[in-house]
Amino acid sequence: MASVSAAKFIISFSDPNLDPTSDPEDAAELERLTQSVYQEANQLLQDLDGGGEVKLVRESEAPEGSKAGAAAIIWGVLTAEVNLQNIQALLGFIGDKLHGKPIKVKVKANGREVEIEAHSRQQLLEAERIARELLES
Repeated sequence: MASVSAAKFIISFSDPNLDPTSDPEDAAELERLTQSVYQEANQLLQDLDGGGEVKLVRESEAPEGSKAGAAAIIWGVLTAEVNLQNIQALLGFIGDKLHGKPIKVKVKANGREVEIEAHSRQQLLEAERIARELLES
């Protein structure tokens, strides 16, 4: 099988100390954290070599009562497409930025998909290893 040059990631995270569904202040904090990770991760990738992009995730359909075309952002979830050289930098940044928060990483490459739940930087390094294997296979 031919290898591809980039892996796709779905990165979801939460803060066990926040309850964004019932507390507006907690929802605002999760929004702030998501925006911060999104902006800083994109800046990191641009500073390296532009070999990747991180995106906010929008609901596939606008919630009832919202304006047409204004699909809401799902806070706490990001997607990324990253080249092989930048995987370690991105996942290292995510691990540092979200230290102590549960993180789920779904990696897709070469028609295969693996999901990892990480609670530490070491566990995120496992996601990096798997992503590299998928890309190199």
